[in-house]
Amino acid sequence: MVSLYHHHHVPVIISLVLVCLFITPCIAQNSFRPKGLVVAVRKDSSTNQYVTYLNQRTPLVPVKLTLDLGGKNLWVDCEEGYVSSSYKSIPCRSHGCGIDACNDVPDNPIAGIATSGEFSAAFSFPRKFALCLTSSDGVVLFGDGPYVLLPGIDISRNLAYTPLIKNPAGRGGTKVSTVSGYSVLESSIYKAVEYGVRVSGVAPFEECYESRSLGYTRVGPAVPTIDLLLHNKDTVWRIFGANSMVQVSDEVTCLGLLDGGVEGRTSIVIGAHQIEDNLLQFDLAASRLGFTSSLLFSSTTCANFNFTSTHSSSTFGIGSILDF
Repeated sequence: MVSLYHHHHVPVIISLVLVCLFITPCIAQNSFRPKGLVVAVRKDSSTNQYVTYLNQRTPLVPVKLTLDLGGKNLWVDCEEGYVSSSYKSIPCRSHGCGIDACNDVPDNPIAGIATSGEFSAAFSFPRKFALCLTSSDGVVLFGDGPYVLLPGIDISRNLAYTPLIKNPAGRGGTKVSTVSGYSVLESSIYKAVEYGVRVSGVAPFEECYESRSLGYTRVGPAVPTIDLLLHNKDTVWRIFGANSMVQVSDEVTCLGLLDGGVEGRTSIVIGAHQIEDNLLQFDLAASRLGFTSSLLFSSTTCANFNFTSTHSSSTFGIGSILDF
């Protein structure tokens, strides 16, 4: 087992302004009150980013958006063929009050998910959202659980929790990122992970091994686990081989972590590969993060979200309710 920590503990610090989407008045004023909202996502093979399609504008046009936990708004390109007869300026309860949304300057021009407070206020469900991603597709759920995966497994029962802490110093700490393909560690932490005899690195990875020397288990390559020690010694996010290693060829498997050097702003950035087939729940009201570690131990994956379960049938897809 390899334990990773920075100083005494690794507090999870995440900058989240989640889902600031404009809900059309006909939906917001409707008596229909779902228990949650569901967004299906998939991994774009050309960019390795998680994307979803939302129907926007009048007439409706499918628009591809990138999932970004750190995005401040839902940004669309108004310059390239943008046509919508129902376009409205940003309402005064939102960021950028009263300005032309097409002239606002984004911090991140491809941010796809920015504040869940808008949804919670409109539909009166808890200020929570969850991510369940795979190497091919997955789901984002706004509202509370249960979260049911085929064959009828409520994976929310496996959640452990750690506080979400705003970083007072602006540097150091840990954050979760869906746009970083792999975890990036400060050099002293990165160098603590080594599994044995190496072969030549394969970009962007430095630590690579012969696949046949590692063996294989139901949770990926048979390598020591990486434990992220959180707010106390009993709260550990355990990362198994399926999330720590990347098979780059039939012969070579690499450690799926990157050396962030000694001057990085954040000590640990937990990247997308490390959270695949892990359920993460962001409870904004209670300021805590729920996590499960690998769902492969439960013989399921995030691709098995059950859209036909009792809970799922009371949720509402958001692909057709956004208007820009």
